[in-house]
Amino acid sequence: MPMSAGAPLSRQNGVKLLIIESDAMLCQELSRALSADSFATECAQSGRSGLRAFFRYHPDLVLLDAALPEIDGWTVLRRIREITDIPVLVLASGEQLAHRLRALQMGAQDYMTRTVSSEEIVLRVRSALRRHALRTEHHQTYDDGVLRVDTWIREVTANGQPLELTRAELSLLACLVRQPGQVVTYRQLHEELPWLVGEGSEAALRSLLHRLRRKLAVAAPATPRIVSHRSIGLRLAVAWPPVLSAIPGSRPAGEAAGR
Repeated sequence: MPMSAGAPLSRQNGVKLLIIESDAMLCQELSRALSADSFATECAQSGRSGLRAFFRYHPDLVLLDAALPEIDGWTVLRRIREITDIPVLVLASGEQLAHRLRALQMGAQDYMTRTVSSEEIVLRVRSALRRHALRTEHHQTYDDGVLRVDTWIREVTANGQPLELTRAELSLLACLVRQPGQVVTYRQLHEELPWLVGEGSEAALRSLLHRLRRKLAVAAPATPRIVSHRSIGLRLAVAWPPVLSAIPGSRPAGEAAGR
């Protein structure tokens, strides 16, 4: 029997998930699997009802169907990103590199096809929540005198001038500035950026890296180079120890950003 939109299940650990999915049976299946893992869930089956549920329910994470009736999933994702950086995991009918890149550029944390098992989706949800909690608890600023990266307010400057990066580009740069001068392995990148796993992921990373390098070089030629180590990983080459400073006022674990 289809689950009615807006019907919440019992909360056990205080973490609330919103499933915006047009397929009622899939929505119910995901809700059961996530509830069995002690998450509280609420379902909506259109973009309009999903946005209403989002503003009413204040979820900690959203599972989002890319193809929704009334208001499409891309519009829903854009509106969510206008006010908060909580994890959004996009569900799609098929694996298309263009759709994967679009989701990531718009700020989604992960992209999955409907063929992924509910067990794997539960694991990806837990991983996304864990990464989000770590970012909000242990955020730092990076400053080498030329390049300054503040991942907390999502601001990058080169020689004091704002540098416009997509969310995917900033996510990759944030991984590198956390370990300046050290190789960040491809395995670490895949753990931090799970949307780089799967078909087309190598091409996606190459494209992302090319755009990021170009923007950094154009903004300030003296910015540290991103060096590729074949089959190993990437490294932000720094000539001197940069300043890494913790930012006060981090939020406690489990508190959703933007709320």
